[in-house]
Amino acid sequence: MAAPRHDHESPKTCGIDPQDNGDLTTEETSLTWAQTILSGLSAAIGIQSAATRDRDFARGSLLQFVVVGVVLTGLFIGALLLVVTSLLP
Repeated sequence: MAAPRHDHESPKTCGIDPQDNGDLTTEETSLTWAQTILSGLSAAIGIQSAATRDRDFARGSLLQFVVVGVVLTGLFIGALLLVVTSLLP
């Protein structure tokens, strides 16, 4: 009986074009801003999949994730302040 496979043992084909010599395709070399925002939101609430996390580490830009993280943190703090100030007299 074979041992179960874990996510870290699965082959990673992130951005590799099988028709080419394993080179990264130009449209898959980095994440779009929309993908980065969705990834940040899903990671913030804890529902990001292992495949998405691997894609982010392989193709993500540090600058994009820092900007998205700062903006999402600011929005979260702003929402908390709005709720607290509306509940207090």
